[in-house]
Amino acid sequence: MRILLASVLILGSVSTASAQRPMPAQPSVLPTRVVVSDGVLRGEISAAWGPYTTNWPFAIVPARSLKAGVDPTVPEFRIRGWHEADGVRVLVFAVSVSEPSGVVREQQIASVFVPIDKYIEVVATEKYRARRLTLTAYSEFARRPPYTVMPLHYDIPIRPWNPPQR
Repeated sequence: MRILLASVLILGSVSTASAQRPMPAQPSVLPTRVVVSDGVLRGEISAAWGPYTTNWPFAIVPARSLKAGVDPTVPEFRIRGWHEADGVRVLVFAVSVSEPSGVVREQQIASVFVPIDKYIEVVATEKYRARRLTLTAYSEFARRPPYTVMPLHYDIPIRPWNPPQR
């Protein structure tokens, strides 16, 4: 009986100690998206919760010529971003591919802080004879409510004419 009582006291003290331990801090910012545009093409990515420079998520924007008849020196730019203070830290990489081996290399050309609902232009792309990129960030829930109830619509197909006999 003493062994059973001792084990119950030990388990009870362990469970109360774990209940008193503070939980890790949750992100205080809402999920944010980064919009990348070169004036013609547009892409979006979700901002990550921590700093990173490789892998997903990233957006790919093809390099479009700065002037007619002048080709860009890189085929594309990659954009990665993560939450930082009241905005998003965005890294822009120029991507080059070596022809014989097909190895893809990224070179960081810009690191900018994009406040929520503000526009930032990245002029570093002009060094590669490509159009400037415009970056903006917005909270995912600022433009739409977190939960939307869609009304039920039943779309019953009706033929407007009788098909010909076969």
